Amino acid sequence: MSLNYSWTLDDSTGLAILIMDVTEERNLSKTKSDFFSNASHELKSPLTSILGYQEMIDAGIFTTEEDKKDAVKKTIKEAKRMKAILADMCTINKLENEKQEDIQKIDLKDSITLSLESLDPAIKKMGLTVNADLKEYPVVSNQSDMDKLFQNLLSNAVKYNRKKGSIIIKMDPLKKFISIKDTGIGIKEENLPRIFERFYRVDNSRGENSIEGTGLGLAIVKHICKLYDFKVEVKSVFGEGTEFIIRTK
Repeated sequence: MSLNYSWTLDDSTGLAILIMDVTEERNLSKTKSDFFSNASHELKSPLTSILGYQEMIDAGIFTTEEDKKDAVKKTIKEAKRMKAILADMCTINKLENEKQEDIQKIDLKDSITLSLESLDPAIKKMGLTVNADLKEYPVVSNQSDMDKLFQNLLSNAVKYNRKKGSIIIKMDPLKKFISIKDTGIGIKEENLPRIFERFYRVDNSRGENSIEGTGLGLAIVKHICKLYDFKVEVKSVFGEGTEFIIRTK
C-alpha cells in the first residue's frame, strides 16, 4: 500500500506493511468447527437409536406389547439424552458470549444444598455418605450459573464414585475456596489436562457401570469459572478419588 508522507519536509513516499496476528481468530474458528463436528457426532447416536426403534415398531418387528413398551421406553431415554446435550450446548454458547445477566448477591451454600437435594435419589442408590461442612458463602453472581456449576461438580462426584463411598464438601468463605472431594476411582494423570474439553470423556470403564452424561459438564464448569474470574483446580489419584477446588474472588 503506497502512502504519501505529506507531513515530511522532503515530501517522501514509502511503503507501509500491516501485519496482523490472526492466530486467536483461527483458533476460535477451529474450536467452533470442532465443537459442531463433535456435537453432530454426539447427537447422531441417540437420533439413530430413536429412528431405529420407531422404524422397527412401524414395520411390526416388535410383536408383543412388552417389546413395544420396551422400545418406546428406550426411545424416550434417547430423546431425553438429546435434549440434555442440546441444553448443555446452549449453556456453553451463552457462557462463551461472556454476558453476565441478573447479577446479584447470592449464597453459594444455597446452590450446593439445592444440588444435593436434586441428587439425593442417586446418592441413596449408590449408598454414598455425604459429609458437608456448609457455611454461608456470599458472592455476587448469577444464581442459575452457580446452580449449574455445583450441579455438574456434585453430579460427577456421585456418578464416578464407588458404591458406599463418600463425598466431602468443605467451604471456607475467609480463604475463599470450596472443595468437593469423592472416594471414586479417580482419573489417570495423563487424562487430567483434557477433562475440561467439550465432549471429552475419560474411559467410562473406570466406573462400575456405564456412565451417562452429555460430555459437556466440566466444560460448563470451566466456562462459568472463567466468566466470574474463579479458579478451578483438580487433584486426582487413580484408584483413590478426585477433588475439585473452586477459588472465588
